[in-house]
Amino acid sequence: MTGRSDPWWLATFTSLRPDLERFFGRRLPVGSVQDLVSTVLEQLVEKSATFATSHPAWLSTTDEPPPGEAAAFIGLVWKIARMRMLDEIRHVYIVRKARSKVEQPEGGSGVDVTAQIDARTMLELLARYVDELTVEDRELLLTAVDGECNENGAQSPAQRVRLHRLRRQLAKRLWNDLNPSKKRGEDT
Repeated sequence: MTGRSDPWWLATFTSLRPDLERFFGRRLPVGSVQDLVSTVLEQLVEKSATFATSHPAWLSTTDEPPPGEAAAFIGLVWKIARMRMLDEIRHVYIVRKARSKVEQPEGGSGVDVTAQIDARTMLELLARYVDELTVEDRELLLTAVDGECNENGAQSPAQRVRLHRLRRQLAKRLWNDLNPSKKRGEDT
């Protein structure tokens, strides 16, 4: 292909675009397909600065790169696409899970999570809970948040268990305080 004005990698991405749209469309809501394809292109544009040193053939506007180079680029596109798809699936799952946890208003057809949960109230409650903790528990939470470990580089199994229980207790208290009419684990 001669006489191109765009680099080879951009022309190849354009030819892969319908395949990417089908790939995302089979697994994700229709509204997010174009956004994800654009996100893949954005990531390629960000990475294109490194193409000059790692894959100069990809920047050619006149010649096709060798088959190995072409396969490497196509592999990179699909790798980025898979990562973005997994991120989107995680996001959809988390949003669905959050919406299912919030009580639906009577007669309402949908759930507006932002209207149901006031972040400021949640933070105030969590701050109060943390203030009520023992010094040891507070330090354990802070080291987990900061990513700090003990001298040998890891948390002990007992610390991990204590941290898990502490987080569950805080989450349960927060849930009960935000949903006083519906206690966690009870059917009403």
